[in-house]
Amino acid sequence: MKRLLALLAAAALVLAAVVVRGLIDSDGPSEPDSGAASSDGDGFQLICGPELLAACNELAAEGRNIKVTSEDEQATVGRIAEGDLEPDGSWAWLAAGEWPEYARAGGADIPELPSSEILARSPAVIVARSERLGALENSCPAPDWGCIGGFAGETWESIGGEPSWGRVEVGLPEPDDGEGMVVVNQAVASEVGTAEFATNDLDDPAVESWFDQLASESNANATSTTPLAEFLRRPGSLSVVGATESEAVLLLDGAAAASSLTVLAPSPVATADVRLFAGSDEALGSVLSVLEDADLTGALLATGWRVPDGDGGYRLPSDADSIGADMRSFDTALPESSGLPAPGVVSAVNTEWENIR
Repeated sequence: MKRLLALLAAAALVLAAVVVRGLIDSDGPSEPDSGAASSDGDGFQLICGPELLAACNELAAEGRNIKVTSEDEQATVGRIAEGDLEPDGSWAWLAAGEWPEYARAGGADIPELPSSEILARSPAVIVARSERLGALENSCPAPDWGCIGGFAGETWESIGGEPSWGRVEVGLPEPDDGEGMVVVNQAVASEVGTAEFATNDLDDPAVESWFDQLASESNANATSTTPLAEFLRRPGSLSVVGATESEAVLLLDGAAAASSLTVLAPSPVATADVRLFAGSDEALGSVLSVLEDADLTGALLATGWRVPDGDGGYRLPSDADSIGADMRSFDTALPESSGLPAPGVVSAVNTEWENIR
């Protein structure tokens, strides 16, 4: 739904060059590519990954002098590498994941960008119909993508489900944004058995076969929205999808289908970690101050993200009972780090997944 809104906005709006008034001295940013979308307003440019668009729109509400541009993180690092976004003080970037590091590890010429501390986190989750998850648990006692991926495309009847359920239709978001990156890399970690896997693990015949099957089945079900949004829009289209907990909270809260769904964080737990990047230290400090005044923490919490509680832990975004789904993921503690492999491995996994069409 968030990506759909961004695409609709892109058709209606043209992004003008903007500056941080009174905060950042600059000639303004370059125009984004055609996949970007922007909010109304004449304030400073805040680039947001699509999984953060809801939070960014909260920040831009009530007449605040903030102009939001939404595009996949992979597109943003591409624009930086191509020189369309110069590392100056004309923009700030709210992203889920260490995208500059992933891009550099993949061979892109990305300068070092100042960044904030982690502002919010969200674990990768599996969202499934509760009754079908019950059938999966007969073969996958602790359901994860390592096990589920082996059944992707098979019939539910073959694993103890009802014949009327048809095939095990799966959907994972593409790894060109923060949500897809963490979901896909967590899926591989669950198959390999550790988050500290290396690129040569992808060459293991068993892992390669599993990877090709899961990616092929997921890509065959790809739509212009996220898998979870499509799952809710067309209940018969998918039965097990990958998402972040933040998206699950945002989309399931109040959804009619929520009571029939289970949300769990598979092992090993991996998280999308939100940071603010900028082209200069001065810009980072200035924009971070403005966003904090606009209640950045509250916007992230209200849109499904876990935020620091001040005691080394993280506040849950909502009460599980208010969402309606079986929110098992809320019982999962977050790891100290993101739980993702090294940047070079993340880049390799993303590329391999996208090459399977």
